[in-house]
Amino acid sequence: MKLTDKLDELMKQKGISRMGLSKESGIPYSTLVNFYEKGTDNVKLSTLKKLSDYFKVSLDFLVYENVGKEDKLNETLEFYKKSVERKNSLISRINEKDSDTLQINEEIELRILEAERRLINEFIEDLILLKD
Repeated sequence: MKLTDKLDELMKQKGISRMGLSKESGIPYSTLVNFYEKGTDNVKLSTLKKLSDYFKVSLDFLVYENVGKEDKLNETLEFYKKSVERKNSLISRINEKDSDTLQINEEIELRILEAERRLINEFIEDLILLKD
């Protein structure tokens, strides 16, 4: 998959346009347009780093055509694992509190479970996209 194809997919996932990417990443709009019109053979490292940081993907994913679905899936899986670890840690801390805060704890746990549900749905959507 070429860099421009990857950018299209990443922008689609974030729901942004090239103009939005330009504003949010600090990359000039003309630079992004030139990727599509003139190619991506000589992209500056600083531009790739901005893209990598903005989309939270590796430079390898952006640069190499053979790095793609599997690495993106691994990144998504790692993100999911870390999120579950954070959730479990938070639940442990909640459970350590005294009974006076039980109602607040239940509300927090419900919010955590809702966030986990959304994360799982996003993970499943990523799996479906990567399958195609």
